[in-house]
Amino acid sequence: MQPPDQSMPSQLPTDTALTMLATGADHLDAGDAEAALAVFKEVNAAAELSIAARAALGAAEAYGRLGRDAEAADALSTAIDVGDRETRGLALRRLAAARVRTGDLAEALELYRRAEHDAPNDAARAEIASRIGWLAKETRSEEHTSELQSHLNLVCR
Repeated sequence: MQPPDQSMPSQLPTDTALTMLATGADHLDAGDAEAALAVFKEVNAAAELSIAARAALGAAEAYGRLGRDAEAADALSTAIDVGDRETRGLALRRLAAARVRTGDLAEALELYRRAEHDAPNDAARAEIASRIGWLAKETRSEEHTSELQSHLNLVCR
């Protein structure tokens, strides 16, 4: 999924784009990933960056439900590149989880580290620190283990 072209003004008014995001989510809830994907792609192509990033996140979910994992990862990368802090953090966590499922633990660890910086609150940071700890243990790296201790010390203060 390509990041939106911001050299031109947004083609969708904000209220319309937000309504379309809700429609895409409704399609996902109803189990119609194809219809959701069509809506999210339209919003991604024509909305302001923060909304386009949320559309990319929705498209990633739709792609995942369709078994199109490479395209889901691409959409998550778009959300990471253009999203606000909250959207970027969520996209980083979802991409990290996907990397764990495919066995790429080193990349997952790096993505979770990045996500930790965008965590919206202490509870989210603690959850991410836990995942970092698990990955450090799985990769059996002393460097990662010491980083875990630092993360836990920060979270537990």
